[in-house]
Amino acid sequence: MISVALFDSIAHYHGLGMSRCEIARRLKIDPKTVRQNLRKILAGATEPQRTSPSSKLDRYRERIKQCVAEGWTAWSIYQELRADPEFDACYELVKKLVAHRAAARTRTQSLRTARSSAR
Repeated sequence: MISVALFDSIAHYHGLGMSRCEIARRLKIDPKTVRQNLRKILAGATEPQRTSPSSKLDRYRERIKQCVAEGWTAWSIYQELRADPEFDACYELVKKLVAHRAAARTRTQSLRTARSSAR
């Protein structure tokens, strides 16, 4: 991901008629980076877009959330999800999501405890 300033510089130099390689030399970046961003500029983009790839677990998030709430382990959840022939994620992804959900649950419970004791 490049900065907005670098993106604008690529657009500026392109507007002056410079080649991709010349732009890359001046900005000290790879010519492929120039090419990729020029495609975006020519398609009408005015700034670089930050996109996150969709997770292989997006379809299963609600089920995982429910299992975490019931106290399941990451391995048990993974085994459950593997029964679905469409499921193609690895155990490590499930483990990370479960750890994230468990940590969020712990923070929420800590906040509730702190609020109730403050009353």
